[in-house]
Amino acid sequence: MTAIPNRWGAVQKDDSISAGVADTSQWGLPDSTDLIARLGQGRLNALALSPDAAWLAVACDVGIWRYDTASMSPVSLWTGKAARSYSVSFSPSGRQMATDDRGVVHIWDVESGNLDLVLKHTSKSWIEETAFSQDGRWFAAIATDRGGDPGSLALWRADAGEKISLLKENITDHWNGPLAFSPDGRLLACYTGYRDYENKVDGETPEIHAVTVWDMETGKIAAHLTDARARNLCISPCGRYLAAGLWASIEVWDIAAGQMVQSYSDYGERYIHVSYTPEGVLRAAAVPGTLPRSDGSLSVWDVEQKRTIYIDEPRENYIHAAFLDGTTLAYFTDREWRVWEYGEEEPRVGKHTHIDCPHSLRFLPDGKTLAAVSIQNGVDLWDVQTPQRPPRVFRPAGEGKFSIDVSPEGKLFIVSVNENENAVRLREIDSAAPPIEYKGPIFAEISHTSLSIAAGLASHSDEGGNTYLWDAGDGRLIRIEDSRYSGFQISPDGKYLIGGGEWEGWNLRDIQSREYVLNAEEKRIDTSEDHNSAFSPDGRTIVGYGHDEEMIVLWGIERREARLTIPWPDAWDISQTSCESYAFSSDGRYLAGCYKEGTGHVWSVDTGEQVAVFECPGAYCLAFSPDGSILAVADFGGTIRLWDMTPYI
Repeated sequence: MTAIPNRWGAVQKDDSISAGVADTSQWGLPDSTDLIARLGQGRLNALALSPDAAWLAVACDVGIWRYDTASMSPVSLWTGKAARSYSVSFSPSGRQMATDDRGVVHIWDVESGNLDLVLKHTSKSWIEETAFSQDGRWFAAIATDRGGDPGSLALWRADAGEKISLLKENITDHWNGPLAFSPDGRLLACYTGYRDYENKVDGETPEIHAVTVWDMETGKIAAHLTDARARNLCISPCGRYLAAGLWASIEVWDIAAGQMVQSYSDYGERYIHVSYTPEGVLRAAAVPGTLPRSDGSLSVWDVEQKRTIYIDEPRENYIHAAFLDGTTLAYFTDREWRVWEYGEEEPRVGKHTHIDCPHSLRFLPDGKTLAAVSIQNGVDLWDVQTPQRPPRVFRPAGEGKFSIDVSPEGKLFIVSVNENENAVRLREIDSAAPPIEYKGPIFAEISHTSLSIAAGLASHSDEGGNTYLWDAGDGRLIRIEDSRYSGFQISPDGKYLIGGGEWEGWNLRDIQSREYVLNAEEKRIDTSEDHNSAFSPDGRTIVGYGHDEEMIVLWGIERREARLTIPWPDAWDISQTSCESYAFSSDGRYLAGCYKEGTGHVWSVDTGEQVAVFECPGAYCLAFSPDGSILAVADFGGTIRLWDMTPYI
């Protein structure tokens, strides 16, 4: 039996160990007998190394994951509302960890998971960044207002949790970070950058950039560095210099003189993380962003000597990094995380599934494999029978928008568009056969793709207001004009296309005649971009939000009338600008719906009766398994939950 921390202060017993790796798909799940597993560890929001570099904390929507940097494996997941965080930081001793929850900072005991302090700022703000002073006396946070007001800088006494107004002098109310304490805790630096709409110069709106440095003993400004820019900050051990990492460059400022004394800019198109060693040597980690936009490999430099001391060739997109004392670098790519220490030639490597939210889900006919599609990650193929295993990944090389579909024989196909080559490509995943390529007119910027193997159609739409449908057999092109769609679907029988967007609104069109079957003027189904739709498996019914009343409408295409209406669930707040998503079971007997801010529901298509309800915070898309026994629900936090439907359908 292995003890796995499940929630703050709670321990869950688990004996499901596979290939020496704990089954993290079960960690932190809510108490529900219907929830089978969670696929993925959640989208990564922030990370921090403990002062001794023994632990790495990863903040995501699921909670806080803690990794052992020696074994490169997760050791705990802390869940609950207070554990969902967009920032994380360790105290100087490493015994405490700070997380945020919408304007409230929680400081926890790392080992026990007990809550030590609650630091309240304002309920109308988001905490963007936090930091402890190295002497343990102070705790600072940058918060941005959800209502659009300027950001703020908040300060507390770290030992007592007392919010203070020690900073007696203030230059602006537009604080947006980053921030940094000096190693001795005597100085606090914070960056501000904004457009000054109230003080235009010759009709132009000036951009304000500056770093302010306070003396923590007096609360007065020690320096105001005008025109200083920063993505991250650090102060030298002697307290004289401030280094600012930017995109592709570094600036070093003399704090007392208030002047920039050096700049460095030979790092290519990469994010620069700056860090002083305890001996005062300035080092920089140059981290690429999303490929191919970023330039070059990940590297660590001795800044003054202009010498590369570590390099890692790019394999995937680099998404986050933490640089500690100029000696330890932890960084994440799409599928791996690595820890490099000064003096080592090679990093330690671990696997992870902190991936972005998929925009569509599809089970293969055997019901064992779930395909999750996202532009950032490619196609993740999850084995739902062993959810603790990472998915197989397929990523179209050098191509942008893409979609998938499954043939009746269980073969998985993908259609993708290469805008640079003006080509549409259709290929079978896991096949060595070359793709089928369709060349057509010059496309505007591609907004969406869709694929229907059963109908033999591959399609995409562009920002020019055109939708292109290609016959997968003979390559014949059907072009539908005046169709500015941000999303669309092809009916299973290939007869109809339903799509919509911010400008066009949702409508249903006959593909061959190009005529509207249901358009914005009829107001039968809401035409807002915030409401989605779906076809039934036989292609004869579409589901959507009823425009005139708060109802879910199943609309019969042939008779062009509502065949069933379902009351809008009370938990779905129609006043919020969120979107709902729908999926039919493969036999067409059941309809599942979820809402970003609410719950998930399953209804009988025959009677409209609700047969199941489940919690699905942040839900985005969903899919039934072929036999209807599993409902997969993906959320904006980057995880997929598998629900057992056998008790209900």
